[in-house]
Amino acid sequence: MNIQRHIPYTSIDLSATPTTALHSHYERRQSRRLSSSEFSTEECSGDPCARETSQEFTMRDKGKAMLIDGIGQSWKIKGRIDPFGGRAILQENGKIIAVVISERSGGRFEYKLLGITPLYPTQKPHRTTIKAQKLYEHIVIRKKSSFSNNFVIQGLCDRMEYVAQSTSKFGPLQLKVYEKESGRYCGAVRQYFEDGDVSSSSWQVRVEKGINPKIMVCLTAIANKSMGRAVMLW
Repeated sequence: MNIQRHIPYTSIDLSATPTTALHSHYERRQSRRLSSSEFSTEECSGDPCARETSQEFTMRDKGKAMLIDGIGQSWKIKGRIDPFGGRAILQENGKIIAVVISERSGGRFEYKLLGITPLYPTQKPHRTTIKAQKLYEHIVIRKKSSFSNNFVIQGLCDRMEYVAQSTSKFGPLQLKVYEKESGRYCGAVRQYFEDGDVSSSSWQVRVEKGINPKIMVCLTAIANKSMGRAVMLW
């Protein structure tokens, strides 16, 4: 079942017109980087996740915010901590688009990605309200143990599961996401350090058909935190 039916792309519109020269500069640089073999879609040949269905964008650190340059639009997303609930709130121009909650489950942590719209009409809100907006569960991201670099992403509505495999433990962050059962390639994240400066990072992200871009943004922040690195959205 296509997860795209159940997780609407709230607040993210890839069809909008670019508004800044800065975006155009990074889009050109993004195109050059994403043409490398590391982001090849050869593993998708013959599959619905062909290149023409994918979405590509860049995430960059900028102060205490993360600037996201997408095809056709730029977003600036900030992380804000709610001291009462321990929640990290992702914002776009001051508007809540999602909330990440970390919870301990047994000997490991679970990360829940909540959104402001329900997955289906009868779903009940998971939490109370933030700024009078009800929040609903969208996604649970689990890391099975502190010794594993893999994350399991579970859609709560259709029970589809994805596995994010980290190919780097000590160097720049690299993640590849696959459907757990079929092994279908769904997306990738690759971190870059600008001019060798580890305090200034950018992430090249490819999201294949059926994956919500916000999941990749949150997964990048969560994986970064789990590996003990600086995190922008937490």
